[in-house]
Amino acid sequence: QTTSGEVEATDTEAAYFTAQTTSGDIELTRSGAEISMLLRSVSGDIDVLARTVYSLYTETVSGEVRVKRHEQVRQDIANCKVFTTSGDISVA
Repeated sequence: QTTSGEVEATDTEAAYFTAQTTSGDIELTRSGAEISMLLRSVSGDIDVLARTVYSLYTETVSGEVRVKRHEQVRQDIANCKVFTTSGDISVA
């Protein structure tokens, strides 16, 4: 968790992963395994390059959402939840 710094992680395989920023970006590279993720940023971008396919829920107020090869589902059944207010979301 950070206020204005970036969160970067590579090869995340924890059972549960959470990252939260106010104005910093969140970048996950080669995330994977059967993990649950919660990623939240107010004004930073969130980029995820995943090894596995997620049941994904995304929500943004004014940013763009780009999702490739993942299934978009309702929030209550998603194993990966991504929220921003004004940042962009990219999950590939």
